[in-house]
Formats: sequence, structure tokens, C-alpha cells
Amino acid sequence: MTSQLDTALAELRANRPEAPDALREHVLGLQPEPSRRGLVTRRRLVLVLAAGLLVAAVAAGLLREERVQQGGDETAAVELGAPAQRDSSAEAPAPPTGRIADYNAELGVRVDDLSGATQRAMQVASSLGGYVVSAQYDENASNSLLLLSVPIGRTQDAIDRLSRLGELTSQRFSLQDLQAVVDELDAQADRLQRRIASLERQLRNAALTPGERTALRARLDQAEREHEAVLAQREGTAAQGRMAEITVTLTSERREAPASDGVIGRAVDALGTVWAWVLAVLIVGTPFAVLLAAAFLVGRRWRRRSNERLLGG
Repeated sequence: MTSQLDTALAELRANRPEAPDALREHVLGLQPEPSRRGLVTRRRLVLVLAAGLLVAAVAAGLLREERVQQGGDETAAVELGAPAQRDSSAEAPAPPTGRIADYNAELGVRVDDLSGATQRAMQVASSLGGYVVSAQYDENASNSLLLLSVPIGRTQDAIDRLSRLGELTSQRFSLQDLQAVVDELDAQADRLQRRIASLERQLRNAALTPGERTALRARLDQAEREHEAVLAQREGTAAQGRMAEITVTLTSERREAPASDGVIGRAVDALGTVWAWVLAVLIVGTPFAVLLAAAFLVGRRWRRRSNERLLGG
């Protein structure tokens, strides 16, 4: 049985049919050609994608423009240190009531008339019962620096009036409680006063020797000097708490406008960002696309050679 099967296979191999030349040429000519409809479809997809990117960029620019108009330019506000509200008195912390405190404020104001604004700032201090500690102003310069001292109870009025001299660009406040320092100085003064009274009573003792009286007199003089120093320190601290110092920087320099402004400029910026993302995707995806194309070409060539081997025998 096996020998008969082998004999049949040998006869089939020896008499293997060959394909006609016409059939072979027909099979080889069945390679798919690129469809013009497919090319048109791909071109449409590219155009739609480009149009979509452009629309997205313009929409992003419009949205950013709308946010700026509604809420202001937040980046510029951060750089300038300007508060969101125009009324600076609402931002300034109120001095503590019934306690001694050291209050300092720093204001930056952009003005149109530097000379006039400097004079008005000085008038604000004097009208509130304060005075000008120092002033640096040059008529040829674009900035002036003022150090004003006003009663601490009028601090918020002063800050509000000074901020209205022009456009408020920055503000900073410092508040330090001095009541504990004053209380400690009062306690030291009371202890020294009791020591002085005790030394004075000892000096009235008629039984003291000249040496003892001299030593007590020296101790009394030392206690009185310390008492006077403590009282002077206490008065200086209290005076510091009665007045607030305000540093005002006035400038006539104008802030430069951003290079790209308006809807078109913002749309161009947004479009640049979109294309940056597209470029990044292309850089990452190109190697994978090349590998897929190579695999497709290799598979196509392999199928063609298989067909040729099948038809050629």
C-alpha cells in the first residue's frame, strides 16, 4: 500500500501541471494600484486636520482675550505686586486698638506728574498730623522716594490718599506688637524705683560710717542712671508705636505693552503652541510609522514571491 502511494506521488511530481503563460501574467498583474479616490480622501483629511488646528488656535486666543477682559492680566499683576482691588485701604491691616505697635507700610505708585505727585504726598502727611522724615527727588529723574510719618490712628487714611495719587503698583505692610516690650520696661522702671527708695532710706541712717555712706551713694547714683535709661527707652518705644512710617516710591515710567496683543496676536501664540505639540507627536510616532511601513512592504514582497513560486513551479 505504501509503495503504491509513493509511486502515485512520484508520478504526480513528474507530471506536475504548469500554468499557462496567460494565467501567470494575469495573476502577476493583480497587484493593487493606489486608488485615486483614496488619495483624494487622504488629502481631504489633511486639509480638515489643518483647518481644525487653526480653528482651535483662534478659539484659544479668543478665550484668553475674554479672560483678560473679565479678570485682568494676572501675570502682570503678579510681576508688579499689585492687588486685585483698587481700594488699598481695604488691603491695609488696621492698627491694633489699645496696644502699642510698630507699623510700617511701603507703597509703589505710578504717576503722570512726578513733581506734582511728590508735593501732594508731602501734603498728605502734614494734613494728617504727620511729617516728612526724608525725601529724595530730582526733577530730571523719573522716580522719587519719600519716607513719611503719620499718627498710627490715621494710617489707613494716609494709605488710601497716597494710593490715589496714580496707579498703585505695589504695597507691603509690616505690623509688630510692642506692648510686651513696653510692659517689661514699665516693670523694670518699677523695680528700680523701689531700689532707689530703699537706698534713700538707708542713707538717712545717722549711724552710717563715711565709707558705708559713700558706697550707698554710689549705688543710688547707679540705680538712678539705670532708671532714667529705662524710662528713656520706654518713651522711645511708645513714641515709635504712636507714629507709623510709610515709604512711598513714585515713578513716572510707563509699563511697556506686551509684544503680541489683540486677538490675532494671541491666536498666533496659541497656534505656535499647537504646532509644538504636533511636532512632538510626529517626533515620537515617526519611528513606529517607519517600522509599520517596512513591515508592510516586506509582507507584500513576500506574498508576491510566494505567488511567483506557486505559478512558476
